[in-house]
Amino acid sequence: MISLGTILVAKYLEGFTKLKELYHFSLSCIMNLEANHLSGRLPSTLGYLVNLEIFVINDNNFEGQIPSSIKNWLNVTSIRVQGSGLSGPLPSEIGLLTKLTKLIISDLNGASSPFPPLANLYNMEYLILRSCNIMDVLPSYLDVMGNLTILDLNFNKISGQIPSYFYSLARVENIFLNGNLLNGSVPEWMLETGNNIDLSYNKFEALLSNGCQSRLTIPIFKLCNRQEFVSFWFLQYHKPCSNYSYSLHINCGGKEVTISGTTFEGDVDPGEPSVFLSSKTNWGFSNTGLFLYDTGVSVDYIELNHSLNFPTPYSELYESARVSPISLTYYAYCLGNGNYRISLHFSEIVLTNDTKLGGHGRRVFNIYIQVTLQGKLVVKDFNIVDAAGGILKPVIKRIPVAVTSNTVEIRFYWAGKGTFLTIENNTGYGPLISAISIEPEFETN
Repeated sequence: MISLGTILVAKYLEGFTKLKELYHFSLSCIMNLEANHLSGRLPSTLGYLVNLEIFVINDNNFEGQIPSSIKNWLNVTSIRVQGSGLSGPLPSEIGLLTKLTKLIISDLNGASSPFPPLANLYNMEYLILRSCNIMDVLPSYLDVMGNLTILDLNFNKISGQIPSYFYSLARVENIFLNGNLLNGSVPEWMLETGNNIDLSYNKFEALLSNGCQSRLTIPIFKLCNRQEFVSFWFLQYHKPCSNYSYSLHINCGGKEVTISGTTFEGDVDPGEPSVFLSSKTNWGFSNTGLFLYDTGVSVDYIELNHSLNFPTPYSELYESARVSPISLTYYAYCLGNGNYRISLHFSEIVLTNDTKLGGHGRRVFNIYIQVTLQGKLVVKDFNIVDAAGGILKPVIKRIPVAVTSNTVEIRFYWAGKGTFLTIENNTGYGPLISAISIEPEFETN
């Protein structure tokens, strides 16, 4: 039996193309159009769905803006608009949806946006406005959202200082302010009592009187604006590179292995939602974000390959992989300047046919090299399975890079594309990397 809700939605979506499925929807429940490659504009007639509770349009190719008619969704509790193709600015009408507990909007194109007026959304638990081109200061209402557990404002253009009176945000389990234009001093509560806070890639003047130092649990890589490149290790120990390396090999998420005479260093720390870790040599990584699902979170950022059949001479590199829900960055430092070749080793070991729902999944992410605040995008919408020609198959992506400041940064970023699957370990989306090699394209002594 076709519900009235389905009939209405079919009418409102006349301009959309390639509609594959419309499921779990009734006039009083859920509208989920995720990963359908739909195009066109969202019709204003969506506002007639006054009993809508959950709205999901991740991973599509829409154009235009979120319609202001959403002001009629007074029963909506969850909105997920990630990698949708839509443009800003964020509609101010969101502030009328007082039953919202999860507002997740990311990767909006086009015009900049101020913060929407959310002061009356007292039930908010997840406030995620990531990469929405927000140009504003932090709104005071953040300090009075008593149920907030996740605050993610990564990769916007938020300026000004973090107000010192925001100390009530110390109760928030995860705060991500990475990649903004925040300046001034970091509040003392963030340094002393805050947990899982990412402040990296901002313009802070200093954290403490002795420089850009902080508790080890706060990622602060490239935190301050008084140096072009701020390495935590250099600032912590106040010593520059004593010598330089000309190659690097990392077995991401796995133990140290030697293959054909080349040793790949181990990378086995389980990671955290907001973490910056360094190796014993000349590299480290940072992770931003946590895996979301309906009843909780996962903190497992290493995935193991449970397949018994993986025919490749480099199979040890694909026994494990490091994963991230949003942004994973590897840093190499103390490299001799010159031209190098980066080899990124991938294999899809999570979204497999023997994994519940996994065979229907699609992992898509972007790759940046030599990251700046805006980032240098070198591969957009990378899909491991498409590139490798199937699941559990290896593929190596080779990228040239010019090293001019003795450093290399490699970032993998999930821009809301692909399926948002919550399978066994909740790692059915986001970047996944098996190994990294950096080799010189010049003679070394």
